Amino acid sequence: EEILQEKHSQTILGAIFACLDKETSVRMRGADALLNSIGFIEPQMEQHAAIVVRKCLELAQFTSANPAEREMVDRINNSAMMCLVHAAHEYYTKLRPFAEEIWNVTKVILEQAVTANVLPSETAGVALQSLLFWGAI
Repeated sequence: EEILQEKHSQTILGAIFACLDKETSVRMRGADALLNSIGFIEPQMEQHAAIVVRKCLELAQFTSANPAEREMVDRINNSAMMCLVHAAHEYYTKLRPFAEEIWNVTKVILEQAVTANVLPSETAGVALQSLLFWGAI
């Protein structure tokens, strides 16, 4: 059963990672799928921790020049940070090597939220998730 779960989680992660470099609507669904997969990818987390963390950090900072995509971008940013929050709960010890990298990104996110005078609600969700991540640690 564990081998079967490992095989399936690897296949699922591969499909999710493929979505994360596509157009914004596909990327949004990929970010949601990554968030929903965190609980059952344990067999692959050791092997893929670096890419999971880096993809989450990349997605947490994702932007689009198209104002019509603002809602999707917010969802991508939030899902990415929520993924890190869940990973902190599930795989705390596997995140240690990435602490400085995560700190640098969350620091920027929080600074943007604090200094944003225009449309602060756009940064509020991802900033809250950044705080929750460090609370989980």
